[in-house]
Amino acid sequence: MLVIPSASYSFERLTPEFGSNYAPNLAKTEAGLWMEFSDHENQLKNSPVRINDIDLDGYLKEVLCKLALEYCEDVRVYVIRNPYFNASMAPNGMMQVHTGFLLRVENEAQLASVLGHEIGHFLKRHSIKSMEDTNTKSSFFAFLSLGVVGAVASGNMNADFGRSTLDLSNLILTGSIFSYSRDNEREADKYGIQLLNDAKLDINAAKEIWVNLIEEKKAASEDITAGSYFYATHPDPGERINNLESHAIALNRTSQTSIIKNKETYWEKISPILPIALKDELNLRQFEQTEYLFKKLLNNNVSLGLIHFYLGELYRLKEIEEEEHLIKEHYNKATEYEDYPAEVHRSLGLIDYKARNYPEAKGHFNKYLNMKPDAHDKEMIEFYINTGA
Repeated sequence: MLVIPSASYSFERLTPEFGSNYAPNLAKTEAGLWMEFSDHENQLKNSPVRINDIDLDGYLKEVLCKLALEYCEDVRVYVIRNPYFNASMAPNGMMQVHTGFLLRVENEAQLASVLGHEIGHFLKRHSIKSMEDTNTKSSFFAFLSLGVVGAVASGNMNADFGRSTLDLSNLILTGSIFSYSRDNEREADKYGIQLLNDAKLDINAAKEIWVNLIEEKKAASEDITAGSYFYATHPDPGERINNLESHAIALNRTSQTSIIKNKETYWEKISPILPIALKDELNLRQFEQTEYLFKKLLNNNVSLGLIHFYLGELYRLKEIEEEEHLIKEHYNKATEYEDYPAEVHRSLGLIDYKARNYPEAKGHFNKYLNMKPDAHDKEMIEFYINTGA
């Protein structure tokens, strides 16, 4: 339902449907559902698809607790190595956030707006309500009977992060088996912005995420709802932005809202996973969309050496003759920043070696091995060093 912004619109607060430390009735289907997800959460903890970074996990938990308050200990959050934008919440309090989502969030306020949305699903019991539908319930337990859930959580599925794999694995890792209704999504959006406001973080961050995602898709001349379960099952992005803006206006009339974003803290905490997230994003080979994202990160002054390197990699993979000059340009630009990866010198060395600029190539290869003495391709690089004329 579209919320029409007007002076008469009043924000009515939402309330949880259960208390903290809640345990389901053992005689109900809900208890069985909790048991299944608790079992797979235990598998997920040691799964290769999980990014296990103690500092990052602690930070995400800290932000989550700012929102969930007395429900803090009822919710756990896990970072999943997956290049697509998504976050999800299981009925037992297991939340997952994708690396592709973290790469697109610009600050703590935007992060909190999505975590708050997922907490909203949890506190309003949306997944349980979805299971009350007979068709959904049958689909879910048929899905479990295939043994696919355990395979995904244990990391036994194809891990190339391509669409064919993700369409299946996301059923469990994103919770999309529940098929939340659009009304559930609207309610979770409203709950999320309420929690964001209560935590005194910038409530405009909620709509900013959707504006950014639309612009990213436009860069690739794509419809934001095309080919994605996440977008297809959520309200139209335009409607969503309108609703979030309306909620923000109404909240501004009734409380003194904050503009705290905590950008620096956010990027400091996710910096250890950036190389993985950037590499996986590039491997999708969605070049126009990825180029837009990388340039946006540059504009936000995020890990400039690392981003310039991956922009050079992007132009190398695109193999467009008119853009060849950008490859070396970005590699060289990367070396101006302290955070550039050793691989910059390997790439520059290979370019010079191919052009028979052997002294320059040897210089870059030696710098590469000095920065990364245990490189997996050390023998190959030493071969190039010893065979160059």
